[in-house]
Amino acid sequence: IGICIIKAHQKTVHTSMASWNESYATFEEAYASAQLAAVGTVKSKESYELHDVIFTRAVVEVSEVFRGDEYDTVTVIFTGGEKDGEIYELAEQKIPETGKTYLFLLRALDTPGEFREVGGYRGVYRVSETNTYSANNMVIKPFNEDNDFEGELKNKTLSQILTK
Repeated sequence: IGICIIKAHQKTVHTSMASWNESYATFEEAYASAQLAAVGTVKSKESYELHDVIFTRAVVEVSEVFRGDEYDTVTVIFTGGEKDGEIYELAEQKIPETGKTYLFLLRALDTPGEFREVGGYRGVYRVSETNTYSANNMVIKPFNEDNDFEGELKNKTLSQILTK
């Protein structure tokens, strides 16, 4: 008789609070403030430390642009990530998963092709993946329960909520 002992290692999670310097009353206001509104799939993520803060750089393959310049790929910078086996996060903000598709509402950073989400956690919405990327068949799916805009948009198609 053999005995196998498995010890689960839980990662330490460090959660910080944030006060967002831009706030929107409606999804329409957030969309109007975006320099780039696009659907894209997260291809890769990498966390890094800058000034004692952990950030995640997500490379996004853009499939459709609704507002702003056309891009094949963009880099979206999120506060938080994983470093040395520990998770650093901002309350209310979720970092998109690799391989999943999202609607991104973004503002440009100083480096060309780099962006951040508008309104903190209100700039990313999960959408259904389909074989053909079309605003008529992509639907908003649950992603961040802290984003009250998501509740109004859930299960609506992108063509119902966006204008080019």
